[in-house]
Amino acid sequence: MDGRHPEAVRLTLTTCADRRREAEFNIWYDRTHIPDVLAGGVATHGTRFANADPESANPAYLALYELSGLDLEQIQHRFADLVQRLHRDGRMLGDLQIVRRSMWRRLGDKFTTDRTGRARTAGVFIIESSCSAPDRERDFNEWYERIHIPDLLGTGLFHTAHRFQAMAGQSGGRGLSPFGN
Repeated sequence: MDGRHPEAVRLTLTTCADRRREAEFNIWYDRTHIPDVLAGGVATHGTRFANADPESANPAYLALYELSGLDLEQIQHRFADLVQRLHRDGRMLGDLQIVRRSMWRRLGDKFTTDRTGRARTAGVFIIESSCSAPDRERDFNEWYERIHIPDLLGTGLFHTAHRFQAMAGQSGGRGLSPFGN
């Protein structure tokens, strides 16, 4: 994300079905798949991350795509069409296991520090959360944006923060906050 503040993102959590082909999988993903997705026009940037927490139950990899638009339903259909075409053209790798994918629309302010745009994003810290009291959601969002995120950025561990809301009809917390560090 390197200083960009995308209006929407798509997260794809994946693993390689055959651990013996992990190196081939990563080369394919970086050199073939992400360029294919970007050439398809549904995303403007694509960045991959490896799971840095060996004790987490999360899959091994995360691909974060910055989307080119806000009509997430239309983008979802375009992604599906693109993936079908890539399958048909023999450009998909059989060892790809998609564990979860979701699309998110940005909400709230742009949260930056003096390092935003100058520090390369080396990783992301993702928090999925939602307000437990629907009648207090406005207060929750105000606290999150005015107090919580500035406090986290104040630690110096992160250079940028974003908040996103899950596309309607999919699982995931209401507020997704990937922090660049």
